[in-house]
Amino acid sequence: MSVFNDYNLIKPFKKRKLNYATAYRLWYERLADKVLNLFTWSNLPFEQRELEIRLQLFGNGYTGVLNATRLDKIIVANGAASGVTEYPDKWVTYTWNTPLASGQGKIGEEVALIYNNSLHIPTRRFVQRYAHLLAHAELSLQAILINSRATGILAAKDEKQKQDIDAFYSALEDGRTMAIVDDDGLASVIGSEGLRMVSTAYPAPHTIIDFWQIRQNLYKEFLAEIGISKSTDKKERLITDEVKQDEPMYQYSLDDMLACRKTGADEINRLFGLDVTVDINPAVFAANEESEELANANNIRVRNLE
Repeated sequence: MSVFNDYNLIKPFKKRKLNYATAYRLWYERLADKVLNLFTWSNLPFEQRELEIRLQLFGNGYTGVLNATRLDKIIVANGAASGVTEYPDKWVTYTWNTPLASGQGKIGEEVALIYNNSLHIPTRRFVQRYAHLLAHAELSLQAILINSRATGILAAKDEKQKQDIDAFYSALEDGRTMAIVDDDGLASVIGSEGLRMVSTAYPAPHTIIDFWQIRQNLYKEFLAEIGISKSTDKKERLITDEVKQDEPMYQYSLDDMLACRKTGADEINRLFGLDVTVDINPAVFAANEESEELANANNIRVRNLE
């Protein structure tokens, strides 16, 4: 009887393996949530997420706010802008469609068109790119954590050996490194020809930290791109001036997105007589202040060492 009996009992009831699709979905949801909460809207006639999702992730870099008479309420609707003006990115008409209603409206008269940023770039592809990179970093980190426990690849001479070896590697993934199988099972794995192992050169343990750092840096880079500067705790020097050197670029991105939203809020108020306001989420400032404090602390520590 194999010592894997208990393992086989719990195996059907839990998903152990982290595949790419799962990793991508988890990272996409996490990154999308960060983007959706960059700004705080007040006095909207609908939920904030309704506006931000259509504006940033699933729209065209812009979205329309309008009064849907059939629904008797102000809504955010996906649509397409069109019309000939003096500029190719300035339109006169917004054609919108929802599952319950659709129509057209004049921009600036019936529809408040809100832009994600000055270039009308949707954030969805940006989120997808980093979710893709982080999913692969996650898989690589998981693989090297598991592979670092092994010294090679077991080679099977028949289907029975293959099944026992598969069970061994499944246990290895779950952290079962001490027990393989009992005497009977071990005899079936070894067989009359002995157990054959193909040696592999797995990365040294310190490479695990490298893979972890890659994942951390990708996430940090994503946050920086959306305007959240977050320092990582690294052994090398982190000088405050070097951290602040990139802040104008990050801040420009955030300020640009905020300026477009403020203009959109003014349009909503003008067309519909509301008092909508928007500003950067206070949590973003808290993250940046924490980053600056960490940079200052590291800077002081370095200078003290000198």
